[in-house]
Amino acid sequence: MDKYTSGFDLKPWVRKVIKLLLLVSVLFVIYFCFTTTESKSIFACHTRNIQEYWTAYTGPWFHGSVDHLTSNIISLTGLGMLFLVYFSMNSFWKFWVIQFLISSNILFFLGDSGEHHLGASTWVYSFA
Repeated sequence: MDKYTSGFDLKPWVRKVIKLLLLVSVLFVIYFCFTTTESKSIFACHTRNIQEYWTAYTGPWFHGSVDHLTSNIISLTGLGMLFLVYFSMNSFWKFWVIQFLISSNILFFLGDSGEHHLGASTWVYSFA
């Protein structure tokens, strides 16, 4: 007797989702363990301030509020899972690194001068 199989293997998919959730959980850990009013002002992306160019890469990891963090987490998880349906985990990490570098630089150079930006919204826009 032949058994019907869909050809869908759940194990690789579960591994992909776990890795994605680990990335997302890093945002939670940073918010709850390291985010203070002082850290927000230090690590926020200070647009067009070339002396603080390094903040272009720290700003996405910090969030202004739990609501902001939650909306980014929900969007990143959903869009990340959609990405993983069509592409491999290796492609996901390559895309994530490339979009992180590009979106951070775009925000830094095109943001209003003197503004401070927090959050991973640029990541959400990149995935969308």
